[in-house]
Amino acid sequence: MNLLLKNTELDLVNHMNNKYKKGLVHYLLIVLLVYSGVYGTASIFLDNAIFRYTKDILLLFLIFFSACLIFFNNNCRIKIIITHFYLFVSITVCGTASLFFTGGWIEIIYGLKITILPMCMIFVGFILGEGFVKTFYRVNLLLYFGLILCWIIQYNLGIDKLMTLGYEYGVNVKHFNGNPRLPSLVGTPDSYAFLLALLGIIIEYGYLKEKNVKLSYIIKVSTLVFLILATIRNALLFWILFQVVMLVRGIKKKKVKVKYLSYSVLTFSGMMSVVVFSYLYNKLSSGLFSTTSLVLRLLEWKKNVPSLLSREGIFGAGLGTVGSASRRISQIGADSLDIAVDNQFLAFYHQIGVIGIIFLLIFIILNGIHLKKLAWKNDRQVQTAYILFLVSLVSCFFTNIYEVFPFNIFLWLYMGISYSYYKNSI
Repeated sequence: MNLLLKNTELDLVNHMNNKYKKGLVHYLLIVLLVYSGVYGTASIFLDNAIFRYTKDILLLFLIFFSACLIFFNNNCRIKIIITHFYLFVSITVCGTASLFFTGGWIEIIYGLKITILPMCMIFVGFILGEGFVKTFYRVNLLLYFGLILCWIIQYNLGIDKLMTLGYEYGVNVKHFNGNPRLPSLVGTPDSYAFLLALLGIIIEYGYLKEKNVKLSYIIKVSTLVFLILATIRNALLFWILFQVVMLVRGIKKKKVKVKYLSYSVLTFSGMMSVVVFSYLYNKLSSGLFSTTSLVLRLLEWKKNVPSLLSREGIFGAGLGTVGSASRRISQIGADSLDIAVDNQFLAFYHQIGVIGIIFLLIFIILNGIHLKKLAWKNDRQVQTAYILFLVSLVSCFFTNIYEVFPFNIFLWLYMGISYSYYKNSI
């Protein structure tokens, strides 16, 4: 009897400790999400080391703390999450091995910070799980409307006025065929557009989950409008692909007659879209429908991709040597190749080589398999995460999407939250 009471007391203490620890992660994560959402623009006016590195320290602490909770709590030792950990370690080893010999410490630090650490947000989302969903939606909603409001203010001020305030042309602000590309809260136009697309999708399907169809459509329309105004075509493509896949999945659930009628309408709409696209391409070939940048990217990829049989092709040049990290390193005045790549798969190949790509492919396949299983067993939350992951893989061919901050933080966190449903399915 005494032993039973002691075990009960011990279980209660462990439960309270875990609840306290998760609460700490919960509140620190809210701070990180809001901080990362406004960091880009705020850093233009607050150029000091403490402000710049606080988010990185906070991110590192949350990941380390969550990983410890997973590994030292038997209830959380879910095989897919542990597998993720070993894959991240393997990719990191592949991406840093070459740089250890060349002394490229700056590349290692920035490569880890920009690519690997955001992917580890899966652990944070997994620990908080379903209990963080409502808070996550509220933070997303706050940032979503903050992004739009700040963009509208910047649009009315104009690029010239913004440059007098400290915005840098070509980095924070730029033009696209006479239209302004503005950073909103997050510091760069690309980051703004991708975060807007992601938050719009998460909020839209969050409202659908709660059966609030009207608000869902309002979010859908406003996201599309402001993505078009942003003129960042990769982000617009990411959003459109997601909507098309979700539409097709929705049709599959309809009755047979409705299903075939819907497929007929969808096929007709697709054919008409080709006609409209051809017309707009001829009329507006220098605008949103221009293929010039795609051709330039293809030429750039061909020029910079290392040979498959070279040392870099096998082992990689190291994390941070190309992509967003290399551009950031160049901006702070350090030696860097300063190559954007604009293709996440080629960027990874350049950084981690064929050996690292093998681990990356295992990571992608495992995510696809497990999210697909969960998507068929659970609610719209996991289904949304599954489609987002698939669409992000398509976007990888056109941009370094997993290096876009803070889009990558929100994406991997959302996937981690969805993985927490795995505990209820085994």
